[in-house]
Amino acid sequence: MLRFESETHTYFFNGRRVPSVTQILDAELGSDYEYLKKMKPRVLERAAQLGSHVHKGIDLDNRDILDWDSLDLHLAPYICAARRFKEQYGVVILASEKRLVSAEYLFAGTLDLLCMIKNRYAIIDWKTASVINQVKCDFQIAGYEHLCKESNFIPTNEIVLKYTVQLFSNGLYKVYKCKNAFARRTFLSYVQNFNRKEKDMTNLPKVPEKDKGVLQKQADTMLRQAEEFKVLDDKQYKMLSLFLKNIATAKKSLESERQKYVKPINDAKNAIQEFFNPIKETLVKAEKILKTKTLVYNRKKQEEVEKQLEKERQKQKTLDDILAREAEQAKKEGNVEMAELIDNRREDLQSIGPIVPINQHKQKGVVLRDNWKASVSDSIVAIEACFKDDQLRHLLCINEKALAQFAKAHKDTCHIDGIHFFNEKAIAVRTA
Repeated sequence: MLRFESETHTYFFNGRRVPSVTQILDAELGSDYEYLKKMKPRVLERAAQLGSHVHKGIDLDNRDILDWDSLDLHLAPYICAARRFKEQYGVVILASEKRLVSAEYLFAGTLDLLCMIKNRYAIIDWKTASVINQVKCDFQIAGYEHLCKESNFIPTNEIVLKYTVQLFSNGLYKVYKCKNAFARRTFLSYVQNFNRKEKDMTNLPKVPEKDKGVLQKQADTMLRQAEEFKVLDDKQYKMLSLFLKNIATAKKSLESERQKYVKPINDAKNAIQEFFNPIKETLVKAEKILKTKTLVYNRKKQEEVEKQLEKERQKQKTLDDILAREAEQAKKEGNVEMAELIDNRREDLQSIGPIVPINQHKQKGVVLRDNWKASVSDSIVAIEACFKDDQLRHLLCINEKALAQFAKAHKDTCHIDGIHFFNEKAIAVRTA
């Protein structure tokens, strides 16, 4: 028996929740309306209500019970567009807004329209969105086709016309015909993949909510007793030790209980990591090799540019020397204007510098970014430099965890100027 909850848009078959056609496609291919997330919630809600109301209005019109006088004016153009499509294509209605379920593959959906067009079975899916994903629409209608054939609404071997009809607010429509012959087979593979993932999730251990209250009550009782406990004499101190053992035992029992649920999850996670990590490491290794070759090639090209620049500098220097001699000769000959012109040319050459054309062949998808790093060449000099500069002093961070390990290893023989070592007693409680 199929049951539908409109508030949550959830299907139940024989008391078991089953996914919808749309839910399966969203999980496998992603939602078509990611861009809508940037819109205001009230705009989203209004768009969702529009689609729902239009579908409801078309269904009422298909059943000849639509009250046009009470119809919202905003909905009328969409319903008129649907009616125009039905008239122009000669639609003979067989079922409208029909909910169906697949007992074999365990999924459900609501069929917008099942009809006959020119003596052929046809499935129509109405869309009011301004942007639609035709590929996804083909899979959606293929899902409805399987539901119809499994439910014997359409003969198994019948070739079905499948149309996505986009309705517009100006009363017009646009028809997209499903031409993917393998859409149904692909969709059913999506269903199997979706249900397998759902089964894997349901096989994970579930925390028993009924036990949580009992465990929390026990912990609260121990906390209250600890807050009220007073140590005034040796007898009470002895009782305190027993109380600590009871808490340690309770903690150990709680951890054992927690591991029942955590261990299968961790084991599954480790198995997944063991499967994917070697493949990922191989890809990372291949990527590293190619990146290294890319850097080597670019370094080689840069060296060639530097060599060319050095040649141009030498040429410029040689030219500058020649011009300097010519200017000096012009001065000796008393030709001041010529000497000044030569000096001006020298200044122009020096300001421009050597020019080397650099031919960079850019690769699509490959970007060379600056990646500044640092390595310590002399730790003592680096520490002194950071200590003297207030802006660098934060780099001198003390590793307190390493200090604690050092203190445990050397105990009362520890001594470092500026660091206080002390022995703070800690209580260790053994369980009974």
